[in-house]
Amino acid sequence: FETILDQVVSMKTMTKLRLSGCRLNFRCADAVGELLITAPHLLDVDFSFNNFEALGAEPIARGLALNKTITSLNLRQNGFGPMGGQAFTTAMLPTPYGHPSLKQLNLVDNRIGANVMCLLSGRLQGTISDVYTSVAADEIIMPTFYKEGRFGETPMHTTDHSHDHNI
Repeated sequence: FETILDQVVSMKTMTKLRLSGCRLNFRCADAVGELLITAPHLLDVDFSFNNFEALGAEPIARGLALNKTITSLNLRQNGFGPMGGQAFTTAMLPTPYGHPSLKQLNLVDNRIGANVMCLLSGRLQGTISDVYTSVAADEIIMPTFYKEGRFGETPMHTTDHSHDHNI
């Protein structure tokens, strides 16, 4: 796995990385966190449907906090739980005005809990305009954070009507 990541770091023209459903676990998390730090050319990264669990959240969160170029990170269904979610909240503490480039952080189906979701959205408030959640019964289980637009939509642009004239 680390050999693959070393190759990704050396491929400076690669902007997207998809390693979804590859059975990665917490033993790979240090390498993933290091990848986020050493590969600033990666803008869109997908590590969804793996099994990093709470133990893997801290190195990944640390890598995200130190990465200044990533725009999208998909970590859906990795079994982070509240402890893993808290690792992302703690990692964002050095950035009081939000992450400089992150537009989407997907933590869907990680059961991080409503309290952690609120803390994390507060940490990312400087750049995040919308927080999306899905409610199953009375438990919030699907936090996804977006900087622009709505889920599944492109950002709306306004039209300048200042030069329109009624004749």
